[in-house]
Formats: sequence, structure tokens, C-alpha cells
Amino acid sequence: MRLRWQSADKILSRSWSRAGSCLNVVQDLDDHKKDDRADAIDQARRMLVVWLTWERPMGRILAVEQSFEVEVAPWLPKLQGRVDVVTEMEDAIELSDVKTSRTHWSEDEIESGRGPLVLYREGLRDLTESIGKPLRLAWEVIG
Repeated sequence: MRLRWQSADKILSRSWSRAGSCLNVVQDLDDHKKDDRADAIDQARRMLVVWLTWERPMGRILAVEQSFEVEVAPWLPKLQGRVDVVTEMEDAIELSDVKTSRTHWSEDEIESGRGPLVLYREGLRDLTESIGKPLRLAWEVIG
């Protein structure tokens, strides 16, 4: 675990120096939700540790941040989206939507957050059908 903490700290240091100016802009736009640097680093560290220790199912990653478009109706513009991870498992293709949160989600928040998975399934239908395995939708909240 010590090596992971060192890795997490190195990653955070590099990311913080790159993102510092962006964070300042966000804070200026959203004054009522300002976090100081220590709180932001602490939250990022916790989330990174969860990500590094997350026991993901074994499989072959086919895509990360895979973009797609879905036509809902001919008179509407196409919906555009991005699936976090597409993984080929032994028995299925898994589309994963990973959410990060500072707090635990309520049952209502979890239920309302599942909607985009249906669009992801439609948007990547050609890919999943070409592989010929059943599709599994996964939704993870880490934080």
C-alpha cells in the first residue's frame, strides 16, 4: 500500500500543478462552493486510492472514453455521449459508467443516474453486436 500512496501523491502533485489555474477559474465562478487546496487534495487522494484499489473484473479493455451518437427521433438532433470503459469479459461486453462523488448517493440519485446507460447501450450497439456477446451495463460510484 505504501507504493500506491507514493504513486498517488506523485500523480496528485503533477495533476495539481497542471490543473491549478483551472481550479481557480471554477472557484471564481462558484464562490459558494469554494474548497481550499488541502481539502481538494485530500478528496483527490481518497478518490485516487479508491480507483487504484478498485477490484475491477478481469477482461480486455476495448475502449476508454468511447464517444458515440444516438438518434432518438428523426426530428431531434443526435445525442452525443461518452462511455467511460468498454470491457470484453469472458461471457459479455460490459459498458461501465464510473461516477465520482464526495458523498454517498441516495437511492433516488442512484436510480436517476442509471438512465444514461440505456443511451450508451444504443450508442454502442454496432460495436457490441459485431463482437457477438451479450451486453452488461455497469454503473459504479466511487468517492
